[in-house]
Amino acid sequence: MGINVWQVNNQVRQLNNQAAESRHVQTALLSYQHNLNSHWRGEEMIPTNQEIDDNARRLDTVASDLESISRDILAVAEMIKMNEVSP
Repeated sequence: MGINVWQVNNQVRQLNNQAAESRHVQTALLSYQHNLNSHWRGEEMIPTNQEIDDNARRLDTVASDLESISRDILAVAEMIKMNEVSP
């Protein structure tokens, strides 16, 4: 039984979609922060902005990790496929 390249590619595509969705949420969050800062001034915005920034960084980290994992999965799948073909 060999590696199912179609299934691997499908799973990698799903990981990349999740990474893109994380980046989309990050962009929406930062847009919300910009709008919030445009309409609300107060010292409570300092910790609010810090939390929003922290969450935006976490979303970026998640997206980067998912992209890295998907690249690793593809690399391993290619190595497995090559080992299946050659003795």
